[in-house]
Amino acid sequence: MKINARMLARQCDLAREAETGQGALRQRLADFEDDFCRVLADQCAPDEMHCSCVPHLRRALAEAVPAFVARVNARAEADMLAGRPITGAHHRALVAELALLAPPAAETEGDTT
Repeated sequence: MKINARMLARQCDLAREAETGQGALRQRLADFEDDFCRVLADQCAPDEMHCSCVPHLRRALAEAVPAFVARVNARAEADMLAGRPITGAHHRALVAELALLAPPAAETEGDTT
């Protein structure tokens, strides 16, 4: 039986891809296990229970806060450059940014106003 070099090379490539994929899955599993251990070791109030999503949420929050602060500062600076009063510029910017984050108020049934 004659083995085609191209087929052999392709099978080797597929084997490497499978190993890489398995390695990525193993790493992802290890990350979840580490997060779970951290959550279990986390000291919190007795009435609090945390799930394994907590580290991921904390990481996402830590990444989002600097971007939010930068947007507030940029909005306040633009506000001041537009000639609006310096006093309260950051407060106005903060209120405007928070309004963008807040979901619209739900309408109540029977509200005719």
